[in-house]
Amino acid sequence: MNCCEDCFLDTELKGFIYSNSTVSGDCDYCGKIGTNLINPREFEEKFSLLVNIYDNIEQSDRRDLNPNSLHVKIQSEWNVFSDRLDVTQQFHQLKLKVYLKVLLKEKSRLKI
Repeated sequence: MNCCEDCFLDTELKGFIYSNSTVSGDCDYCGKIGTNLINPREFEEKFSLLVNIYDNIEQSDRRDLNPNSLHVKIQSEWNVFSDRLDVTQQFHQLKLKVYLKVLLKEKSRLKI
């Protein structure tokens, strides 16, 4: 499944899609037709940097971090994902796909 620029509010992510997309078609997440597409896993490095910001979380709070709570915290503080995704009910699926790989990689470092 691929996402497009309209799935995000972040200008850096939009630019990344524009610059790195090698496929065009209909977005699997927001439904935009005839647009530049990219696999959400291409964002691993970018989201690793974002997750690293939370590295200094108090030790007691680390136990509470999981893919469901961390993505909510990041969305509320950084407003990365477009509201357009809420309408199509694909928002949660895209967030998990983007974050899951990053979070699993960071799991041992964050000790969750």
